[in-house]
Amino acid sequence: MNTTPLVSIVIPALDPKNFSRALNSAVGQNYPALDVVVCDDSLGDEIRQAVEAVRVKLPANVTLRHVVNAKALGLNATVNECVKHARGEFIKVLFDEDWLMPEHTPLLVDVLVRNPDISIASSQRYLSDPSNRIMPNRMENSGFIAGDTRFKGSDLLSMFEVWPVNFIGGLSNVLMRRADVARLIPALTVSEAPFEVFLDLMLYCCLLCQGDVGIVDKYLAVERLKPLRLAAIPDPEAVRETEYQAMVQFLSGRDGERAEKIGGVRHRGLDAAVTQWEEVGLGRMFGVQADTMFEQVGVNCDNYDAVYEQWLQCRDFTPAQLQQLPARVEGWPRQAKIIPVIIDHLGDGSLQATLDSLAAQTWSAEAVLVMSATVSEPAIVGNTLTMPLDRDWPRQLNSMLRELDGYDWFCLLRAGDELTAHALLLLAERIAERDSMQACYWDEDALETDGHRAPVFRPDFNLDMLRSYPYVGRGLAFSREAFIEHDGFATDLLELSPHDLIFRLVEKRGPHAIEHIGEVLMHARQHFPSWLGESSVREGNAAMVARHLQRLALDVDITPGVIRLINRIHYRHPGQPLVSVVVASQGRLRGLQDCLESLLERTAYTQFEVLIVSAADEPAEVRDWLQAMAQIGGAKLRVVAAPAASNLSALVNLGAVQARGDYLLTLSQDCVVLDAGWLDEMLAHGRRHEVGVVGARLQAPDGSVEHAGLVLGLRGAVGSVFVGEPAGAAGYLHRLQVVQNYSAVSQQCLLIEKALFTQLNGLEEGDLAHGFADVDLCLRAGQQGYLVVWTPYAALMVRRQEQAPDSNALVDWRQCQRAAFNRWLPKLARDPAYNKNLSLMGASFTMNVGLRNGWQPFARHALPFVLGLPINKGAVGHYRLIQPLAELERAGLASSVINFGTPSILEIERIVPDTIVFQGRYSAGPVDGIAQVKEFSKAFRIFELDDYLLDVPAQNEHRRYLHRDIRETLQRGVGLCDRLVVSTDSLADAMSSMHNDIVVVPNMLPPERWRHLTSQRRAGKKPRVGWGGGTSHTGDLLLIKDVVMALADEVEWVFLGMCPEELRPYVHEYHTAVPLELYPQKMASLNLDLALAPLEQHIFNDCKSNLRLLEYGACGYPVVCTDTRSYRGDFPVTRVLTNSTHEWLEAIRMHLSDLDASARMGDQLREAVQRDFMFHGPALSRWLKAWMPS
Repeated sequence: MNTTPLVSIVIPALDPKNFSRALNSAVGQNYPALDVVVCDDSLGDEIRQAVEAVRVKLPANVTLRHVVNAKALGLNATVNECVKHARGEFIKVLFDEDWLMPEHTPLLVDVLVRNPDISIASSQRYLSDPSNRIMPNRMENSGFIAGDTRFKGSDLLSMFEVWPVNFIGGLSNVLMRRADVARLIPALTVSEAPFEVFLDLMLYCCLLCQGDVGIVDKYLAVERLKPLRLAAIPDPEAVRETEYQAMVQFLSGRDGERAEKIGGVRHRGLDAAVTQWEEVGLGRMFGVQADTMFEQVGVNCDNYDAVYEQWLQCRDFTPAQLQQLPARVEGWPRQAKIIPVIIDHLGDGSLQATLDSLAAQTWSAEAVLVMSATVSEPAIVGNTLTMPLDRDWPRQLNSMLRELDGYDWFCLLRAGDELTAHALLLLAERIAERDSMQACYWDEDALETDGHRAPVFRPDFNLDMLRSYPYVGRGLAFSREAFIEHDGFATDLLELSPHDLIFRLVEKRGPHAIEHIGEVLMHARQHFPSWLGESSVREGNAAMVARHLQRLALDVDITPGVIRLINRIHYRHPGQPLVSVVVASQGRLRGLQDCLESLLERTAYTQFEVLIVSAADEPAEVRDWLQAMAQIGGAKLRVVAAPAASNLSALVNLGAVQARGDYLLTLSQDCVVLDAGWLDEMLAHGRRHEVGVVGARLQAPDGSVEHAGLVLGLRGAVGSVFVGEPAGAAGYLHRLQVVQNYSAVSQQCLLIEKALFTQLNGLEEGDLAHGFADVDLCLRAGQQGYLVVWTPYAALMVRRQEQAPDSNALVDWRQCQRAAFNRWLPKLARDPAYNKNLSLMGASFTMNVGLRNGWQPFARHALPFVLGLPINKGAVGHYRLIQPLAELERAGLASSVINFGTPSILEIERIVPDTIVFQGRYSAGPVDGIAQVKEFSKAFRIFELDDYLLDVPAQNEHRRYLHRDIRETLQRGVGLCDRLVVSTDSLADAMSSMHNDIVVVPNMLPPERWRHLTSQRRAGKKPRVGWGGGTSHTGDLLLIKDVVMALADEVEWVFLGMCPEELRPYVHEYHTAVPLELYPQKMASLNLDLALAPLEQHIFNDCKSNLRLLEYGACGYPVVCTDTRSYRGDFPVTRVLTNSTHEWLEAIRMHLSDLDASARMGDQLREAVQRDFMFHGPALSRWLKAWMPS
């Protein structure tokens, strides 16, 4: 078999605007045999020009063909033409507004090669807006199953009949066999009834008739959320409906195997060793996702601007949090008095907006100082002092701020800026919490007429970035004491006077004097880029930084960087120390030769030696070549022998021991030197006394970014930023263009003083050696007070190596991640070079949109903080977790965050909960998540259980989806937690063998929904008798089938929520399920004269709670119920002992014979429920006690 099959990536090119990105991602695939075909339907010349620009630097593994349609054919016909021109064994149709990650093709090829019976290979994918900005995940791209997964094709077809949710992805996201596509695509694209909206899903349906789908659990592609290619359809909704009906007709008429239950889908891991199918309720998961997805920010937005606006709206306190603010503030060690200083240069009327925002603050300003160009005399109105603005306003401020008293801090604003409502509160809190803080900056956005745009999420204080350009912006706050002590503002730097003071504070007090609040506190009328473009900023930046460096007596030369604003600082040092370049041979001779040749021929700095460290088990050709090099290398080049099976860290450490230089430079053999001055640049930074480690810019052969610094916690323990960005990209906040501090850089090209390397005991050779040793080294250097510097001015090329799947390497990598979390978790969750509002889960420097609820901006929690992980938003999640937490917050007893997903250990560490409540986490994946929390988090762990899952009645619809190993996984999940909380004594008894700390907290009702319900009695022509509840009670209701039939002429039967088909002919009213928030009113509106609560005699029902009785009682309904353990107690209800038809009829007729007496029982039940089973007082304390450590 051909182990490297040819892959055709065909691009129907209609839109020149985005085409180049798609094409570059296609030719940039990390795969050795690519056939890229562009079918040009644009009729212009832009597509051709873009193709030719790429062809100039085309990798050797790619053939590129440009086919121009003789006339415009439209999308469908162009797709058909693309398929005709493809030559590969496998094919991908890549639309011109989408793009691929480099590993997309090799990983999907591997799926198809190893699984001949898989017809479609796919992956997770991002969705983008029209400006190519990554959007929050939604239903279509939510990962429903963790891990690389195969889904049974026939089961998916059954599901698509009912739920046409294309979670597989568009054509850009999949790889298929060309022969299959060539056979099917003409009928779908150029027939009399072509598919447009559902082209991808209909093609998948055809393919799934003959095989399965395999999905790689990695984000490997980006697709347009609202494809422009569909915008030309005149009536897309009508077309969608027509095509959907055609697809359903096809699916309903197909031959072959069908799912046993629609919505149930068999799946298994893609690992060849996994052969056993498991069924998952994928349709039900879609329902839960649809119900909970709107708890996430942005899932209903079409563009990033709308996402951001929604995100901003969620940055507010709940009424309960506002109620607790006085108590929180009272606990602060000091309460700062803050004066906002507003500079009004223009006098254009925008001042009032700033004053209005100050008037709306939750923390009142002590006073407001306005310096305005529109006034000629001082004036005082309320607490606002207005002064004429001098041309030399820094000098004016120096005088005024010294003279004013009665304040501790001041902040600088411009007329038109608007502070968010809690800005001064958060500044006051940071002042109270950080004794060393003398100045502060924050995040901001741009204030537009139609909303807020372009958020600026800054890193914590970053010395080298500030020396490059004033990234902190102009929204700044200073301590009055520090301001006066350090002689205020420089009077000749205008806009940069405050930044000069920041440098002086750092020089005298250290970088900890400067604090960053990672919240958007200011909506700036003058946008950050506009301010950077002001002449006093652009032209004055170099002079301001030069003064700072002169005060430090540093010998430097400052030249403009890529743009005039940016400083490139050349640090000059005496002498030329020897640098030992350590290259660990990895067995790839050609790469090693290229690396060495470029190093020796292109490096301008001459004082270096090269040590090639080679393990004894390298290929013979490498050993022979190294032996020859050792003989001719002399003092410049040495070969160091290492034991067989040495890992990379061990090789580097051995080289370091043999090194003679004052500095070590670790260099990957896959790197090629591009620029002669690269080593001079790195050494200039490495010799600075405050710098410990220096890293370089690494780029792919096409110039795109491979390494530009590492961010802790990004996509795991650590991740590279800006990967794949084109050569000339500026990066977020110019971060691809400036020297700056990161927490870590890659050892592929890393410089460190040898003495420091030795002091730190070199690279970790244990578990951390498999992908984290360089980060660990940098973090240890940081602990010693050293900076890690990344410079864009030292650029090398690195060739990414194709890695064959290796199970041992995967095990090593996972162990490395665990070791990294164990050692560095607090750092990984809070990288000071990043920002908490930036995502750790996807592409770097994209917004972390997060949840709508649970904003926690303070530096610490004032109340017990609970992270609740409910199983859903239904009754179980609501009564056992969501509502109790809401009531505890309302009562001021706790604060909380509700998350319906599975937060990563890093997300958990970011919010530092005191307690985590895991509800219904009893399958293998979620239980593994609990194990991870136990290993890495100090939070108290609660397992919350409401049902006895080890013996579920046969007719309960949830039974089929319980894992066959439910006993083992449930026992493991419960055992991993510190406490088990259940709803009944019966359930506690049944689970007693699984935990020694079990607490019973009965279900309760929220008063605002259930206390004031009213219902009518005798509202029907006959007595109204009925049942209300959830959808999993088929067996319970069939118990009373004969009762319903027997009384059909005597009563009006009323059902809510579900009603088995066998009962429908005898039912007077059937009401379908309603949303939970409407359920109490709906239940009361049934106007029942008698409510029934039948339960099968079964341990599952014995362990259930009395919730049905509570709901009936809150409505004042008298009740007849099965005499099961769950319904026993002091309730005034009528119990049926045997569940026989005779006994049920006897009990019901007893109530019907005296409806007044029956009504009194309903009133008594209502009184008992309101007294003992509502959330208030002691009941809330019971919940809190159950969730907190003893």
